[in-house]
Amino acid sequence: MTLRTRFLVLMAVMVLGAVGAVGAASRVSAQAALPYLAYGMGVKGGQVVEAFAGDVSVGRVAANAAGQWRIYIQPGADVVNGTRISFTLDGAPSGKTVVFESGHFTPPPGVVLGAPIPVASVRASAPAPSLVATPEPSTTPRVAPTPKPACTKNGRPIACATPAPKPTVATHR
Repeated sequence: MTLRTRFLVLMAVMVLGAVGAVGAASRVSAQAALPYLAYGMGVKGGQVVEAFAGDVSVGRVAANAAGQWRIYIQPGADVVNGTRISFTLDGAPSGKTVVFESGHFTPPPGVVLGAPIPVASVRASAPAPSLVATPEPSTTPRVAPTPKPACTKNGRPIACATPAPKPTVATHR
């Protein structure tokens, strides 16, 4: 092979490598944006919670009997990272908002949309918390285990043999 042929082969390999790299780069895709989970409590069962990005509704749900709700907010043209999401409760603005972040969720306890309970009324009506556990009633009687005697031989535990009762001798007079 002449020097000129080697040079041409090397240039062809470099051009093909560059074209392959550009073609491979165009096929690389980013991970799709994930929904945001907004959830909360503090509403009456059946009340409708709706989420808005500006004036566009991005989710709506009725609260369960316990007053809990959850809305998965999908990313899209109206919802991108940093979009402020507001909530309504039965059509009335709640005054609560969150910031959309792909794949994240509202930190616990979630978005509390209902009217907060005044601390004074909680203290006056609720009994003081107790740290004493109360056992659940049992339907089956509990039998205390019989303690087994500890037998050792050369400092090691061994199975204990129960001594046999001594025979009694009956005497007749």
